[in-house]
Amino acid sequence: MVIQHGGKVGAVLLAIGALLFVVQRHSILHDPVPVTLLGLTLSLFFFSGWHEYSYNLIQGPTTRGELLFFGFCGFCIAKWSPPKLQTLLFFTLGSLALLIGIFFLSSRGEILFSDDNPTFLYRLILLNQNFPFIPFYNPLWNAGMEARDFFATGALNVYLLSTPLLVFLEPQTLYRFIHPTLLFLFLPICIYYAARLFELPKSSALLSSVLAVAGNLAWYRWSLQYGTLGFVTSSALVPLVLGVVYRFLSTDIRLPLAVAAVFLTTLMLFWTPTGLIFVPAFLIGLTLLPKLLRKTYFVPVIVVLALLNLPWIVLFWSASGVGSFLSSEAPSFAQQAEMAEASQLSDAPKKSPPSSSHKSYKTKKEPLSLRGIFRLIREAAVPTNPLILLFGAVGILLLRPLARLTYLFTGTWLVFLGGVIALLKPQLELDRMLVILTLLLSIPAGAVFGVLWEERAGLWRKVGFGIAFAYLVVGLLSVGSILLARTRIPIYFEEPEVVNLTRAIQEHAREGRVLFSGFVLHELSHGHVAPLAGFTGVPLMASSPVHSLWRYQQIFPAEFLHRGEKGILEYLGLFNVSAVTAHERYWKEYFLDRPDFFHLEWKGKRFWLFSVTQFQDSYFFTGSGRVLFQNSSSIRVRIDSPSAVLKFRYLPFLTSTGCQLREKDVSPSVSFVELFDCRPGETVEIRALDPIHRLSSFMEKSGR
Repeated sequence: MVIQHGGKVGAVLLAIGALLFVVQRHSILHDPVPVTLLGLTLSLFFFSGWHEYSYNLIQGPTTRGELLFFGFCGFCIAKWSPPKLQTLLFFTLGSLALLIGIFFLSSRGEILFSDDNPTFLYRLILLNQNFPFIPFYNPLWNAGMEARDFFATGALNVYLLSTPLLVFLEPQTLYRFIHPTLLFLFLPICIYYAARLFELPKSSALLSSVLAVAGNLAWYRWSLQYGTLGFVTSSALVPLVLGVVYRFLSTDIRLPLAVAAVFLTTLMLFWTPTGLIFVPAFLIGLTLLPKLLRKTYFVPVIVVLALLNLPWIVLFWSASGVGSFLSSEAPSFAQQAEMAEASQLSDAPKKSPPSSSHKSYKTKKEPLSLRGIFRLIREAAVPTNPLILLFGAVGILLLRPLARLTYLFTGTWLVFLGGVIALLKPQLELDRMLVILTLLLSIPAGAVFGVLWEERAGLWRKVGFGIAFAYLVVGLLSVGSILLARTRIPIYFEEPEVVNLTRAIQEHAREGRVLFSGFVLHELSHGHVAPLAGFTGVPLMASSPVHSLWRYQQIFPAEFLHRGEKGILEYLGLFNVSAVTAHERYWKEYFLDRPDFFHLEWKGKRFWLFSVTQFQDSYFFTGSGRVLFQNSSSIRVRIDSPSAVLKFRYLPFLTSTGCQLREKDVSPSVSFVELFDCRPGETVEIRALDPIHRLSSFMEKSGR
């Protein structure tokens, strides 16, 4: 009979497995009987209700037949195939190659466009054009906005790893290969070498690498659906950096290890919350500080890490408003996605324009309670392969004493961050720490599985290996199902409308901006419209091109919307809009009903594009001159008058090569750039202060 309380059964299984190891007095490596029993214990997941949970990696009950089949295959392998390393290497490489092939079969060479994937692509485009001068002023979106989210999203690590290829490939081309490279090459390589740093044999390291790939459904939700590739890259590096830290604590430091420590840690820290993971290792290091100070490369490594990372961390802190973010009650990324979707207005006919929602969708911190903590832990455990949960938790005891101590403290700390602090500060996304924990646990899980691979004497040991093998193979097949979009993780690739809309914008934009009416969220091929500015080179406007809103937000401010047609036309003229797009039924009908002002130029699957018939090209609100050029980081203007107000939004970090700059309020909701003390006829370039001057300015203000 199938047990329905799978969560309780899982907890009991972990307790049984731990007990088997604790009571065993002999070395586990020399007596594999407890590992055999652990493999047999894994079978209880088969009879529990575990696989019926929603968002489970191995979704039942249909997978029970697959588990039985591959369990029999595993038993046959244990019985007749010798435990050769070459066989395991062939299995690992073959599995990874198969998953890469499935990805390209599913994508058909198109860009992954789910949710935030197009936004991440746009960040790569911007970095490719402007690095290292970040953050900067981007006039191609919303008449000027600060491009600063490279730090918070971890996009820098993906960009730096991709830099050699970006010399030869455009970011749009490269992005077609980033996901399979990170998920099925970069991750297993990191896990393999991390396992080797923790002194596991090659067979266990190979099994750890393939276990990490088949380990967690939530991992693929963050990578494929949400497109948070900075987080994915940093998370893959965490086990490797922890392995480097362990070697620093336990052995002599050689130059290659010192260089690896600097390079890998810096890449990992570009998604800054990963730094929190190493608090236990830091505390352990303090107890060994006298010994560490005597090691040859320890002090130079610490100094170089500080010199490389402190400047950009300080700049990130100053530019991103981290302090106010930490004190806010903003929802997490996943909650934002759900709330924004829920707040989308229906496509039914309306008599008045859709207005911005005044309902608050912010998620307040939850009261600290055992129920809330266990809920978060359960939500992290359910999508995880039972192999990771059972073998990983108990396999920590297989590690050497210092590695065991490091793992136990780090694992406990991650549970605290993901289960306790995540309740109090949901905007910090610390529930992701539990996803990272599953990656870390793949290494001790591989240690246990490695013993089953090497030691097969006896019937029950072969059965135990067969059960573990079944969960590994079915986990890999489940990942294949995710890639084929056959699970509850929705992934979408670029649809033809992206290319068609890009062409329509380029053809009908003329010299002005193109405005997206209403509220744009995931209407463009199930993703954001952010990369259209990079695809077209045309200045665009939208309520938000990225996922910064979690409620309906109308592009037209209330002060203009309340004045009806006159206010809307005034707003379009104020921002030099030459064309508008519509995807909501109201705005399509609104523009169609006003042929004197709007002319339908192009119809797509979801978007329609209208030209503004009375468009008069001028980026000057007052004064005279001409905008000669604008790109993703600057504006070049010829000024024909002593002063002028440009139709570009003012931000306090702007600088000019000629005129003086200041803010000019032209309405309660609009502030433009005012140029004064100009020499008529001169060419002026407007851009953001360079990072060094912004950092110096922040340090001066902080010192006052």
